[in-house]
Amino acid sequence: MAESYTYTLSSSNKKKWVTLVCTADTDGSFDITLSAAIMNFMAGNYCRCIKAAPTTDGTAPTNNSDLSITDSFGVVLMSASVNGANLIPAALPALWNYCDGPLSAGSDYPLVDANYAWTMSVTNNIVNGADFTLIIELVD
Repeated sequence: MAESYTYTLSSSNKKKWVTLVCTADTDGSFDITLSAAIMNFMAGNYCRCIKAAPTTDGTAPTNNSDLSITDSFGVVLMSASVNGANLIPAALPALWNYCDGPLSAGSDYPLVDANYAWTMSVTNNIVNGADFTLIIELVD
């Protein structure tokens, strides 16, 4: 079984959310590139934060799994060793952290460009087929 995700796109006023319901591979790995539909939905908005939680009624991931997000230009939006460290819990409550902008860590939100697809990777999860939910919160 390869890693997989389904998504929901939603918006209200000046905010947008992308909800990703994710399943890790049989070896616990998770490494996906977001689809063009998701990138186009997010384009022109700023990534404020990422929220993470185990998926309800799913197989919980290893507690404190790490998340990294890099765009196809090489900009690190969330680092598995800094703001993405220990982000994915094995139990509720959900955890969250801010995205880093390219100018200086923590001081600005990155503007999403649909031309630079995001790759999201989870490390330090050893649970085969773990289920978790990621919510990308955007502002205009």
